[in-house]
Amino acid sequence: LVMHPSSVKRMLWELASFLLVAYDMFAIPFQMFDPPDNHLEFIMSWITRSFWTADIPLTFASGYLARDGFIEMRPLPIAIGYLRTWFFL
Repeated sequence: LVMHPSSVKRMLWELASFLLVAYDMFAIPFQMFDPPDNHLEFIMSWITRSFWTADIPLTFASGYLARDGFIEMRPLPIAIGYLRTWFFL
């Protein structure tokens, strides 16, 4: 089952992705100062790890807008496109 790139579920996932990237932009460099451990940091580290791990298979199951303007919804071309572009980043 492939998710349409403009679906509400996909848009909410993208919003969560944006928020976690923003969090990571501050949290990761902050670790250089060796802050004391706290419960929130522990929970957020597991949330971000789990999110980014779940993002991999979800991206394989999400359609995308191709260069020609066509929305690609076939699983094999989606997988090939993802492996050629964002997967190894």
